Amino acid sequence: MKKRIVWIDFIKIIACLLVVVLHSITIGLSEHTYTNGLWIYYLGVFAIPLFFMTNGYLQLGKVNQYRYVFQKVFRIMIIVLFWGGLLYLVKWVIGDTVTNPFYEIFASFLQKGGFPHFWFLGSILIIDLLLPLFQKLYQQQSFSFWVYFMMVLCVILDILFLILYHNYQFVLKNHIIQTFRLWTWFLYFLLGGYLRKNYDKVSNLDKKKLFSLTLFMIVCSVLYQCFFAYQNYGTMYCEAFYDSPIIIFTSILIFLSISKLVSNYKLFQHLSDLTMGVYIVHYSILRVVCKILPFLNNYLRVIHVIIVLILSFLVSYVISKIPKLNQMIKV
Repeated sequence: MKKRIVWIDFIKIIACLLVVVLHSITIGLSEHTYTNGLWIYYLGVFAIPLFFMTNGYLQLGKVNQYRYVFQKVFRIMIIVLFWGGLLYLVKWVIGDTVTNPFYEIFASFLQKGGFPHFWFLGSILIIDLLLPLFQKLYQQQSFSFWVYFMMVLCVILDILFLILYHNYQFVLKNHIIQTFRLWTWFLYFLLGGYLRKNYDKVSNLDKKKLFSLTLFMIVCSVLYQCFFAYQNYGTMYCEAFYDSPIIIFTSILIFLSISKLVSNYKLFQHLSDLTMGVYIVHYSILRVVCKILPFLNNYLRVIHVIIVLILSFLVSYVISKIPKLNQMIKV
């Protein structure tokens, strides 16, 4: 039986927490105004890079045949169909406004419908379809070149988007949905594979220096987003920063730092098994919590984060104990 990588479990848990932060600490974003506590939101910028890096670390380097690829793609489609169909049924029963069921279900891939955060599954689906190609790249000696190439490409695009906003008021968020920003997701996915392939080299880094540098870069990343968001990118949302060199570098540092946290806590393993379930259900739970506790302060919304996390893990745990249904929270 293959030994489980516990620190990867911990990364999944951290990324899961940060996703809930992204969706909860949002006061001031739509108004393009920095409000107290918004710095907490900007901590969440590392959630999506960590998720893609984890996927790359776990998948690249394995012998994945087309059968595996099609099985995984089929599983994603079934999950989206199930949750989208369930939401459509609930809305129909309570008399809420419903449109075309096909739209209600699969629009989630396009950041619409009842599960707009399913855009992540849409991007993962595309990556899975290209997995045989990525596996071939991974096996080649030129793999490092392609990782560096994608990194340079993302940085160039980041600079290009800065220029386009300043000269033409082009805002990336308004023109290209996250599902199709594949250059970014390819980079982080390949970075995960790169760190897997070169882990023996990077694992020798001094732990104290690595932790100190990581903490320093996290602070710098948050400050950068706080002070340079709207005026440089035309949006306060942190999705604008994924191609930024400071976010790329800091995401790598966080990934490496967590890999130094050696622990065999069973709790991490159990919680990690529930993270996809938390990702799926947290958005709906958050909507309910926001209606019950309509806080208009980002610091108070930390309470939302805590409540949503607890309830999401509980719901996911219950689902995980139900045969057949538990497959709807596993990708």
